[in-house]
Amino acid sequence: MIANYGFKDGSGDWYVTIDTDKCNGCGKCPEVCPANILEVGPDEMDIFREEPVAFVKHEERKKVRYSCAPCKPGYGEEPPPCSKVCDLKAFSFSEGWKKLYQGPGRLVWGVRKNLVTREEELKKEGWEKRFTMDEPRLSEMAEQYKELGFEVLLEPVNTSSEECTTCLKDPAFSHRYKTIYTRQRG
Repeated sequence: MIANYGFKDGSGDWYVTIDTDKCNGCGKCPEVCPANILEVGPDEMDIFREEPVAFVKHEERKKVRYSCAPCKPGYGEEPPPCSKVCDLKAFSFSEGWKKLYQGPGRLVWGVRKNLVTREEELKKEGWEKRFTMDEPRLSEMAEQYKELGFEVLLEPVNTSSEECTTCLKDPAFSHRYKTIYTRQRG
């Protein structure tokens, strides 16, 4: 059975897909997941299945776009850790990340192209980087920018930049922080 964990909205489809017929519940994927969003337990899709399977924690399903983004599902030089450690190839990812981050100048598993950073890509589209923060101020600031007439985009934090990001490389912090970008409407 194919289990999709995540969501679809106006920005794209953001799913971690686990083929439960392939998954044997070995428990390797939760051990390597930097965002700590995976668990192994009873199969909620098939109540008659006796073997455990991997799944995305309930409280993380609406956040997979941001939680999984640092691992570059579908567009990085290598597969994400969960997919890489899965000998049975039970993991796949929806097109949202590929469409958002892949394209001219992006990295695709095993293929290097002319590298254009996500920040440069956003700047060309008229987005201005504002700052990085976590909740509850993140939502408050996003709402204030919207009230001022701006479009607001929340992006995962780029930990490969030269600025100080030591704390953001810690999985406990990295999935909580986002960078706010704005641009004028119209």
